Amino acid sequence: ACASPTGATIVIPAGTYKCGVVEFKGPCKGPITFQVDGTLQAPTSPDGDSWITFCSFENLAVTGTGTFDGVTSKDSKEFHVNVLGCKNLTISKFTVCAPADSPNTDGIHLGRSNGVQILDTKIGTGDDCISVGDGMEQLTVERVTCGPGHGISIGSLGQYAGEMPVKGIFVRNCTLVNTQNGVRIKSWPDQEANDVSDIHFEDIVLDNVDNPIIVDQMYCPSNLCKSKGASKVTISNVSFKNIRGTCKLPEAITMTCSSAHPCTNVEMCDIDIKCTTGPAKAVCTNVKPVITGIMNPPGC
Repeated sequence: ACASPTGATIVIPAGTYKCGVVEFKGPCKGPITFQVDGTLQAPTSPDGDSWITFCSFENLAVTGTGTFDGVTSKDSKEFHVNVLGCKNLTISKFTVCAPADSPNTDGIHLGRSNGVQILDTKIGTGDDCISVGDGMEQLTVERVTCGPGHGISIGSLGQYAGEMPVKGIFVRNCTLVNTQNGVRIKSWPDQEANDVSDIHFEDIVLDNVDNPIIVDQMYCPSNLCKSKGASKVTISNVSFKNIRGTCKLPEAITMTCSSAHPCTNVEMCDIDIKCTTGPAKAVCTNVKPVITGIMNPPGC
């Protein structure tokens, strides 16, 4: 298939097939379509960090009605999809499903890529539905339904030396249902420097989300951070527009920015979030957002 100058289609027909660790590696002479209409089942104890890998391709399409158990991705042991070092990639009409308590099963993780679109996709998992790592530029996320899961997250950033900036992230017309978080930017305290800019969340619907809007520059899961000092990650040119719905916990908006690098040029417009368990509130530290239109709850 890879040697065909006119391109080729690789078909996994209907049925269930057990599949070990596989790497499909280019470059190829023509475009490649990988059509999955059956179900591929992973081994119970796969070797290495990945199960099925597509590497060094141009003009690759992964499509079909089947499942990696995918086009649907089901019950991954770690990230369902890891996008690394890609340009001009579109993921659309994709489904991810895993239990809400499955650890570190991000639906789609992205890093060091440019020009990626995630469209018309449904993700239910035990970690971030979409997580954006370092070096991601020009990402568009539209018409994504997330839940269960930890929401749509930029980061975490600032944990490792040599991280690359994140910029040009657009999240629009998305729905979050029964998630732990809504839209979030997170960085580690007092570790490594990085820059996050040009981040935009717009037309977001929330349904019983624990923490709808979060900027957390003291992110320290399992108390793994080296110190609790100020984050060295700078966050600028961020907007939250037309975000509405319900939350489960009182702090509908939490923006804990770095004391060393306060968040700058943050805009909040037409925010309307109601808490189902009592009055909602907003808590903002080291940030002075520009507020226009409706602002419920007040406080920032």
